[in-house]
Amino acid sequence: GYSRELLPRLAQRYSQPGSFGVVFMDQRGSRYHEDLESILGLGMLCRGAVLVADNVLKPGAPRLLWRLNKYKARYSSQQISVREFAMPVEDWMSVAVVKN
Repeated sequence: GYSRELLPRLAQRYSQPGSFGVVFMDQRGSRYHEDLESILGLGMLCRGAVLVADNVLKPGAPRLLWRLNKYKARYSSQQISVREFAMPVEDWMSVAVVKN
C-alpha cells in the first residue's frame, strides 16, 4: 500500500512509541520527507534508529537531504555513492541515525 495509508496502521499495530529501530525508504524520493514527518509525528522511531533512503540522487530527495543535513543535532547522516542496479549510473543512498 501507499506509505501515507500504511504508516498509521503500523503505528497502531505496534502501539508502543519508539517501536522501530530501522526504516528503509524505497519509493519516489520526492515523498521521503513526507514519510519522515509521518514517522516522527506518529512517534514510531526509537533513539538510535537508522533511516536508509534509496535513490536520493536520481530521481532525488532534496527535501529529505536538506532536513537531515540542517538538523545535525537530531541526525547523524551521510550519503553513500552506489551504482544503480542493472544500470551503469551513480546514485546515492542516505543513511542517518536518529540521535534524540
